[in-house]
Amino acid sequence: MFQCAKQLVKFITASVCRSIMHHAIANADTNYHIDPNHDNATSVLEMPSRGRAATLAAPMINRGWFQLFAETTTKYSARAIDLVQRSTIVDMLNPFTLLGVLAPVKGDKQPTWFTNPETFSAADFQRFKDSRIDAMHIGVGTAGPNAYHQVMWFLGLWNGFIAHHGEHLMRVDGATGIDAAKSSGKIGIILGLQNSAHFRTPDNVDRFYQLGQRVSLLTYNSRNLIGNGSTERRDDGISDFGVTIIERINKIRMAVDVAHCGDRTTLDAFEISKVPVLITHANCRALNPISRDAKLMKRSARWRPKEE
Repeated sequence: MFQCAKQLVKFITASVCRSIMHHAIANADTNYHIDPNHDNATSVLEMPSRGRAATLAAPMINRGWFQLFAETTTKYSARAIDLVQRSTIVDMLNPFTLLGVLAPVKGDKQPTWFTNPETFSAADFQRFKDSRIDAMHIGVGTAGPNAYHQVMWFLGLWNGFIAHHGEHLMRVDGATGIDAAKSSGKIGIILGLQNSAHFRTPDNVDRFYQLGQRVSLLTYNSRNLIGNGSTERRDDGISDFGVTIIERINKIRMAVDVAHCGDRTTLDAFEISKVPVLITHANCRALNPISRDAKLMKRSARWRPKEE
């Protein structure tokens, strides 16, 4: 069981990295090209139906171990592969095309999937499907005086892109949407932000929820009006304004995220929120001791709502 679990983690990690690498390069710079017909460019895996043999385009290793990706020599057990194929996999931080989203902000005029959505082809979609990720949380960080307008623009781009490719993509507005996207053969898109600086009032939370936002990280690395980020010298926790924002997020059933928050702000969020809080992307501090990694995960796992 332990060996299978290790292989599962390696397989998912390789799939995610491979997907991001292909699409970041393909959508960022026309000087780079990945030829899907090249021997080492892609590996296609078809899992068997009952009683049928598996077909692998990757080199087959004896005793049920397989090398799936040209980018790594890591081998995966048939059991781990089967588990991934049968599971519902949600990647809680996958920008899909980060450079495509950020290019207009940086003044880059090159065409992207958002400026020219018709350039996102069936072959592009298939690469994402081959990663075996069923739903992706799309999150970017915004800050500063223009955060409100930047997030309006960001959500507008994504809603337009999803609408243009409704045969391939589905916006996930609730938990059932993940299964709905998977059963229809589409990739689920969860719209989120890695900062909540765009919430100027509690009513803004409702506004952005209506536009599709479902996850909101309270702060990025720096301080905002809600709380303190993980790189701030001093963390005074959640502000009074932050309390009103968390309460409104709870009310409309958006998810609170603390992946970049400071320790005190994170612990305050656990206490204030009446529903479980997410740490969408972090590591165990004992294994990766940087300031924002979550020694708080154990505390989060023990979370219980406060008595009314």
